[in-house]
Amino acid sequence: FVASAERLDEARPLVEAACDAPLRARLLVATGRTRWRQDRVSEALALFAESAAQPLDSETRLIMLLLWACTLCCVGKLDEAEATFTEAEHLAEAMEDRLHRCVLHVNRFFLWAERDDSERGAEDLRRAVRLARELGQPALEWGATVNLAELLHAGGRDGEALPLAIRSFELQQRYLPRPGPD
Repeated sequence: FVASAERLDEARPLVEAACDAPLRARLLVATGRTRWRQDRVSEALALFAESAAQPLDSETRLIMLLLWACTLCCVGKLDEAEATFTEAEHLAEAMEDRLHRCVLHVNRFFLWAERDDSERGAEDLRRAVRLARELGQPALEWGATVNLAELLHAGGRDGEALPLAIRSFELQQRYLPRPGPD
């Protein structure tokens, strides 16, 4: 994330000098992403709201919507978050973008957690696991699997949770650059 923020700082004067509206819009989304990663939530929210009105290509818009929806969950704007996730889902389906659909299912879990809807959360996480496996994306599979294992464990469904916890641990050990919690 640090290197990404550094690239953003390097790109900013070049983009501003280019006077290219679509490129400036992408810079706005990238800045929002960096603020989100820096846990500067209110700044990220404002940047995503501003970028929503900009001329974005479909992929950049989809990325922005996924980030914006998560940010809205963080500040308790759950109806707006759900609508934003729905728009992102329609866009991902129209683009036949399975990778970002997988990300959507991982991220939308946070909406369902805030709404205390474990069934919908589990459904989204299972979809994410399937898509991540199909796509050969172990980091996404790990994120979905560890969250699903925790969700099932919290619901007292340890028999279902344990194999997922073991799978997430194996993925973590094999594919992730830095180990996470055991």
